[in-house]
Amino acid sequence: MDRIFDKIYQEVICSEEDMYGFGLKMEREVSKMLARYRDKMDQADEGELERMTEQIDHIVSSAKKGGFYFGVRFAVRGLLLLLADGKGADEYADFFRDVM
Repeated sequence: MDRIFDKIYQEVICSEEDMYGFGLKMEREVSKMLARYRDKMDQADEGELERMTEQIDHIVSSAKKGGFYFGVRFAVRGLLLLLADGKGADEYADFFRDVM
């Protein structure tokens, strides 16, 4: 199931204009945050600043993808529970828990 989510995330979600805008906003915020350190560091520390930037970018990227996975699972679980009648809801929930 994760392969399907990954394909949707990579090929659809990442191409959305909103996601692009979010990425630009995060880059600006990271740049502002690290600018405070850049002024205090000498040239020898520039590599460390670059590593910090890469780590923060990785954290943000992981959080976006994780949020997508969580949101899809939550939405599908909710939809299945809404579609199920009172007795069948438990069966759908058990199925969904096993699959996801």
